[in-house]
Amino acid sequence: MCTMVRLCGFGLLLLVMLLLNACENNTQGSAVSVSPQATSPEASAIHTIAPVATVESLTRIKLQSLTFGEHNSSEGRVFQQWKATDVPQEPFQVVYHLEDVSVNATFANMSEEERQLLIKQIRVEGNADWEIVESNSPINQVRVQFHHANEPFVLRVGDLPAMTFMRKEPVSFTFSSPAGRDVPHLLVMAQEYGPRLRIPEGESSVELVFSNEMRNDLPTTVEGGPVAAKWIDPKHLLVLLDNTGAVEHRMKEQYLRMDNLVDVSGNRLGGSLQGVWVQQMPRYVWRYADSGELAGGGPRDSLYDQLVINKTMSELFNLAGLWETGTERAIRIFWSKRGRTLLS
Repeated sequence: MCTMVRLCGFGLLLLVMLLLNACENNTQGSAVSVSPQATSPEASAIHTIAPVATVESLTRIKLQSLTFGEHNSSEGRVFQQWKATDVPQEPFQVVYHLEDVSVNATFANMSEEERQLLIKQIRVEGNADWEIVESNSPINQVRVQFHHANEPFVLRVGDLPAMTFMRKEPVSFTFSSPAGRDVPHLLVMAQEYGPRLRIPEGESSVELVFSNEMRNDLPTTVEGGPVAAKWIDPKHLLVLLDNTGAVEHRMKEQYLRMDNLVDVSGNRLGGSLQGVWVQQMPRYVWRYADSGELAGGGPRDSLYDQLVINKTMSELFNLAGLWETGTERAIRIFWSKRGRTLLS
């Protein structure tokens, strides 16, 4: 009887051990032989659908151009135009000169709903009076106008880089004589007809000195062609006069287009002064018609268009620039005494 009990107990123990070994083998097999699970169509769709474009990303995707303008009560102009590919990728500065400044963004295939969503994404940081100009604006354009901002401010539009607007005085320039020489010159800042720099004939180059440190862009011809010029340093530009053309009264001239010149902060020349006519004047003297007596006698006499001398001959009214277009005439007057200019 005892023997039977022992045999049954041993058999039961052996059966339990076999069952445990089978479970262990099944567990190890599942750890190394798991096959990929079938994926439902809904789960596949989650991973393959392209992300939906947000309002912010639509700004860069659909942008066609950015145009910057400025104006006041008497004048206005566009001073910067960019295609979408020209817009910087990083935050940038916009320097303007007049009281009010605006930016006009043009987009491709923009619906009215998208336009309104984009307008809601416009943010301005700083103390600036601004508005969205809605009158007569096409659906694909958004124009932001700023008024009388006395301090810098930042404009953010969707995912475009931040634009910091700053109002500054325009860059200016003067003429510099070569080292060791005192070249007579006359710089006439005529806004209606463009600045004119008059120098005696025979001068083969001019050096322009700018008020600010400039980037290394060079002036061009009227048509945008290259000009023989180089920067001596960030403020001094040397221009070779190898492309002058003959005009009336034996004068030669060459135009320097400088609307592409900007300083290191992005500032530029004034709107109507973004170029200069360099004029080489023939050397001559002024004489009285009746007596032939020498009139004037100053080093810049040959640079003027006309002299008006008072009875004592102590004061001269020198006229430079009798430029006419139709019924308009511009005259620049230089009032001087012997040897020095008093008023110009």
